[in-house]
Amino acid sequence: MLAEIVVENFALIEHLQMEFHAGLNIITGETGAGKSLLTDAVGLLLGGKGDRDMIRYGTGKALIEGVFSGPFSDAATVFCDENGIDAETIVIRREMNSEGRNIVRVNGHRVNLSLLEQLAPKLMNIHSQTEHFSLFREEEQLLLLDRFGGGELLAQKEKTAAAYGQWQEKKKARAVLGQRIADKESRLDYLLYQKKEIEGLRLVSGEDETLREEIRLLSTSSSRYDEAQTVYAALNGGESGGAVAEVFDAVNALRRIAEKDPALTSLAETLNDAYYTLEDIRTEILSYRDGIEVDPVRLEEAETRLSEIKRAEKKYRKDIDGILSYLDEIQKEISAYEDSDELLARAAADEKKALADYEDAAAALTALRKTAGKELSAAIEKQLAEMKLPDARFAVAVAEATPSPEGRDAVTYMATMNKGEELRPLAKVASGGEISRVLLATKIILGRIDAVQTMIFDEIDSGLGGETASRVGEKMKLLAAETQVFAVTHSPLVAVYADHHYFIRKKESERRIVVSLRELDQEGRRREIARMLSGDENSEISLRQADSLIEAANGE
Repeated sequence: MLAEIVVENFALIEHLQMEFHAGLNIITGETGAGKSLLTDAVGLLLGGKGDRDMIRYGTGKALIEGVFSGPFSDAATVFCDENGIDAETIVIRREMNSEGRNIVRVNGHRVNLSLLEQLAPKLMNIHSQTEHFSLFREEEQLLLLDRFGGGELLAQKEKTAAAYGQWQEKKKARAVLGQRIADKESRLDYLLYQKKEIEGLRLVSGEDETLREEIRLLSTSSSRYDEAQTVYAALNGGESGGAVAEVFDAVNALRRIAEKDPALTSLAETLNDAYYTLEDIRTEILSYRDGIEVDPVRLEEAETRLSEIKRAEKKYRKDIDGILSYLDEIQKEISAYEDSDELLARAAADEKKALADYEDAAAALTALRKTAGKELSAAIEKQLAEMKLPDARFAVAVAEATPSPEGRDAVTYMATMNKGEELRPLAKVASGGEISRVLLATKIILGRIDAVQTMIFDEIDSGLGGETASRVGEKMKLLAAETQVFAVTHSPLVAVYADHHYFIRKKESERRIVVSLRELDQEGRRREIARMLSGDENSEISLRQADSLIEAANGE
């Protein structure tokens, strides 16, 4: 439940901190006192859209913090476990600054707004007057019915959506194939032309790199030959026989010295090794020189071939491997055209099967919705009878509609509020007060299904009076035995059922208007009920009437 709220610098609220309780929490105040500001602030805790205009003038940021205490619903507990949130106490904090930046924290850890939007509805629901109009929309009626239907229906709804996706995919594939086949003559000519051209190139994977290396060697063959000859001449030529012969003579001289002075034996061996190294180099450089190919004709051929490959790569916007893969794709497409009739028949069969699967899934979903519709109708009629509409009849009409991921059902809530009248669409038969009761009945039923711990009704009793308003208050009182309920109301006949009564007021402070909230004691509650009855909290008649209403509401 919502145990505590802190609101700072939000619109006309400078600072508000209040602890709340289980049961029925009634919030009242004069018209224009700012009751809607409190529900707007709570709406931000539920992930509602924030606006910098909500920040109190002259301040840099607004803060709303809510403390929720458990136990929580299974859905909330599972969500918290999956997201690493301690589910013993949940603290949601939201800040908005004048630059339009939003900061959301859950239990001190910063989270994104989407997580809050998923978590908050599992903790609390807000129901307001504006939902009267949403209840008239058939798409909203369908959503409410599906929620009421619960797990089996929602699971079938997912299967139906998946089957619809498969059907649309197969339908598109068949249409694309059909269009290709319709255009196949020109397309086939184009593919055959490309196939002939690519095959004529006789491409080999890695050929371009091989050619680049060959061109590099052929284009440098003359200079490489000359340099190799220079090395060979230095090692083998000249009057002295070249460096190899000179080092050989040096080796023999050093050995003779070593025979006379053993200290030079190691140096003689080192020089001898150097001799053999030079000898090996002379042999290898000679072989390298003689192996150099000087072939300007082959160089021209290689350059021409590489240019041909580059043109093909540029044309097809692919490298050699990509072109070869594309050739395989072309061949497959050509083969497909050759088998087009068979392929189209197969695609049509796939589409037909996918449609049949969707129709089966949608039919099962329709059956579940019709069953749920009967159960919802009975539940709403029971609630309405308890709210002074004993002759009301309610039904959920499920008609066939255009196939969609939601199924093929058009759902319309039908009702009559008077005995002997025929069922007609809800929007055409109900007054504002009657719609309020239908909406309240729906929210009570769905609230129990969703197992949400806190429900807020924002002037949902608008337009009600007399015994009807009293029955609505009584209904909220009964609901509050199961879940925490907040009700913002102008009706004293609803307010008298409060377990805890809060008064919101607007006043001037330091030349600024501020909104404050306080919990009323017994005497304060008497006087607020009296004010709501007559506009005068000091009227003895109104006070006696308030006492009588409070006693009646509490069964005294």
